[in-house]
Amino acid sequence: MGKRDRKESFERLGNARKHKLVLAFISLRKIINTTNYSFTQKQCDEFFDLISEQTEITKKVVDSALKGEKMSTEERINFIPYSFLDTKS
Repeated sequence: MGKRDRKESFERLGNARKHKLVLAFISLRKIINTTNYSFTQKQCDEFFDLISEQTEITKKVVDSALKGEKMSTEERINFIPYSFLDTKS
């Protein structure tokens, strides 16, 4: 795959993923409706904490890639903590 193809692939996939992010935020805003749902400030803070955490982790992965540090796909994925999936909380 040539350099141009890789750039085009990144643009295509990046745009699709940005669209998914926007849709995820719209979905989150939809549940913040006190007419239909009951929630606490703590629950909302958990969303924002998770967003901040994932943003920081993703920035670290990007910085690593831009510095030329080789990281396998598995390593990039395992960089992400899945503790928020724990339903016991």
